[in-house]
Amino acid sequence: IPIPPVTNNSTVANVALAADSGGQVLYAGVAGTGGPNVFSFIVDRKTGTLSKGGSQALPVSWPVGLAAVEQNLYVIPDPSAKVAQMFTFSVDPINAALTSLSPNVALPGVPHSLAIAPSGSWLGVAFDGASGGEVAWFLRSPNGGATGLQPGSPTSTGGTSADSITVTPDGKFVVVAGGGTT
Repeated sequence: IPIPPVTNNSTVANVALAADSGGQVLYAGVAGTGGPNVFSFIVDRKTGTLSKGGSQALPVSWPVGLAAVEQNLYVIPDPSAKVAQMFTFSVDPINAALTSLSPNVALPGVPHSLAIAPSGSWLGVAFDGASGGEVAWFLRSPNGGATGLQPGSPTSTGGTSADSITVTPDGKFVVVAGGGTT
């Protein structure tokens, strides 16, 4: 992967990656402020060569979680930023340019991980809440953003922390890994 430039002369580190389900666009989030820290790359389906698509600067130093579906990208910041928001983007299907969708999605806690259902219709965000590990559920809205919390959300994981979340390929189960769970 060509290393994206960070305009504050910081060393690019802590790269998070995601790809769209069609394998046509690769997304990268890199640690650094003062310039773009979320990038898209168009994947040549024959050679695997990457060409630069678009980029955006987030008001957080490291976009640690990225998930893509259809022409949308969802991004959460590193928990150390203590920002309870999810950033959403539409992705141009021709040149992979990123456009911020407004407003950002307010979360009930500082996110640790996010996952999108294989159907693309909903997503879950894992965080540490009042009951320990919790997951907030959102439906994807027609414009690519996310609706508010779903009824019964957030849901307790039964553990003390919620560090990572994934959805099984059939969409029937959600698995949450938690640090410190006994």
